[in-house]
Amino acid sequence: MARFTIGEIFASVGLYFWTSKSAIEIEMNEDDRQRVQNFLNNWKGSQGNERANYQGFFLDLCDALGVDRPPPKGNVLDDPYCFDKDIRVIHKDGISTNFADFYKAGHFLIEAKQGGNSSKRGTAKRGTKTYDTAMEKAFYQALSYTPFCRVSRRL
Repeated sequence: MARFTIGEIFASVGLYFWTSKSAIEIEMNEDDRQRVQNFLNNWKGSQGNERANYQGFFLDLCDALGVDRPPPKGNVLDDPYCFDKDIRVIHKDGISTNFADFYKAGHFLIEAKQGGNSSKRGTAKRGTKTYDTAMEKAFYQALSYTPFCRVSRRL
């Protein structure tokens, strides 16, 4: 069995993956490896269409990793695993609703950004300081949502 980190999988298609854990390792047999390779081949050339691509990307990633896809939003109370998670943010002037691109309670909150191979595609050109800054900004945007992600079940 081969061992990969999630970061290695993401990096192979030009994405950064930040987590509070130093590395999340996955053991893969040949079928697993082939699913991941198919995922990488499918997404390798993708660029510059974040809003159009991110849900398909993460659904395909779930399949590649052999984990359940999120159910349709609204099927489960409080949507603990979904795209476009409603995040109610309290400000001094009131409450607003933001949206986390991909969320699973107790596991992750992802703010998706997609760069491009040229400065005219996506968030920024991959491999540049502007791209690194955009990825860091997305990280802190997602981090700012975490205090508001406490899911309360209403009886």
